[in-house]
Amino acid sequence: MNRRDPDWSETLDPTMLEREAGGEPDSTDWPDPEPVPERGDLGTVPPFPLTLLPSALQTAVREVARFNKVAEASAALIGIGTLATAIGKRAMVVERGGLNHHPALFLVGIADSGERKSPVFRSMTEPLEAWAVEQEPSWAEATRRVKSRNAAVDSEIAKLKRQKDCDLFETARRIEALEAERLPLPPTPKLFTTDCTEERVFQLMHERQGAFAVMSGEGRPILDAILGKYSGDKRTGDAIYLAGISGDTVSRDRVGSGQNGPEDRVIRRPCLNVCVMVQPDKYLEAAGHSALRASGALARIWPVWLPTMVGRQHEQLQEQTLCAGELKGYAQLVRAILVHEPRRDGFGRPLPHLARLSRDAAEARVELHNSLQDRMAEGGDLSDVRDIAAKAVTQICKLALVLHVAASPQVLEAPDSAIDATTWAAAHCAGVWFLEEAVRVQRIALEDPILELARRTLAWLQRQKPSGLLSARTLCLYGPRPRPNAKTANAVLELLEELGWLRIEPSASRRKPCYLPHPALRATASF
Repeated sequence: MNRRDPDWSETLDPTMLEREAGGEPDSTDWPDPEPVPERGDLGTVPPFPLTLLPSALQTAVREVARFNKVAEASAALIGIGTLATAIGKRAMVVERGGLNHHPALFLVGIADSGERKSPVFRSMTEPLEAWAVEQEPSWAEATRRVKSRNAAVDSEIAKLKRQKDCDLFETARRIEALEAERLPLPPTPKLFTTDCTEERVFQLMHERQGAFAVMSGEGRPILDAILGKYSGDKRTGDAIYLAGISGDTVSRDRVGSGQNGPEDRVIRRPCLNVCVMVQPDKYLEAAGHSALRASGALARIWPVWLPTMVGRQHEQLQEQTLCAGELKGYAQLVRAILVHEPRRDGFGRPLPHLARLSRDAAEARVELHNSLQDRMAEGGDLSDVRDIAAKAVTQICKLALVLHVAASPQVLEAPDSAIDATTWAAAHCAGVWFLEEAVRVQRIALEDPILELARRTLAWLQRQKPSGLLSARTLCLYGPRPRPNAKTANAVLELLEELGWLRIEPSASRRKPCYLPHPALRATASF
């Protein structure tokens, strides 16, 4: 037996409207209703501009999106994060003289449970995982070698300490020489972590010369850590993320205990990439956190509210499986970046490749910067999100570096290179897409929840074509799910009445008002 929710219009007398309103209302008596403001003031954003990405990434994104039946933006977001992680501290973009950046990006895909976030994440990050697995045998060998060497050093030092009647200064000199022979243990060959505290992120970055990533197809624990759920003292856990994405020197100085003494570590020019997928409720919790907004953490995030595909992900028995050949070029691209060993200076420190903007690209950057400044000014359309817009140009420069290296990984072999106008234009267009989405998502986070319920109620009325009076009880019993309580239902009806979609029935009780629907709601199913 098929069960369905009862149609509220079936419970009403079809002639109620005429009886209680004194006849069919004249449509000419109703002014044109005002629309409910679009979500985030921008409505639905256009599809991600996939054609702007390097061909190998395009092909992989299309295949992963096809197989999983998701929006291309989902796979594209993770693909960009994967490439940025692979580049790490191997390259820097020169935004302008004296302002250089590693490609540290904070990307967040927002989608409900059931939107196939995990399989997409797994496919697009596979090249990083494959690289880590490939390095494990050599890492294990190096670890054994270091442990053996350090054990021998400890043994020799112990012998020196047991000697009697020896010259103190000579013994100290020999111990110092032996200590210099001690080697640090090599870090495990992983390129990202999926769940980590702020303190451990710092340690992982320090072990890897400041370059690391936090990536996960299930990012709730990561956002919880940033929100400060594990920090105590009601403080947020965003400090390492702020420093890692901005490239600011970050240090950790603690008193310490035992024979190890105080902890004294510093990371100069860190590069932390973040790419996570998370449900809307968790991201909106973070986006509505005043401290994260004030610190600038939210301004550095490029969030993408992915369109839902649930209900349209139908399958066929003989459907093509995920084609490994379509992902091969992307995997080779990531590997070509990872195998690059940076040049080193006279002290053995790695020297990153410097990618400078060509003259045309630099002019376009200045034009974009000035345009955004005008829009951020008082009264401009970005004045309420100027913190987000102010970071956009730098983020676009980082994206330009990712596209530049992905187009030709061989450029890393040279000390420097130029980002041409075509690459900048691609980064510009994609970056503006990310900016508009970030603005929309931030405005959604601060939006009155009554507006979203009003949109859903209006769409429901479109489908129902009501012929009777509406009340709060109507929405509570028969409205769109999840159904509101009486207080919320009254607020929604009042809003729709203010916008002209409903009119209060004069003869109804003031404590329990009833509403006449606009003739347009009863005449057509679209607006």
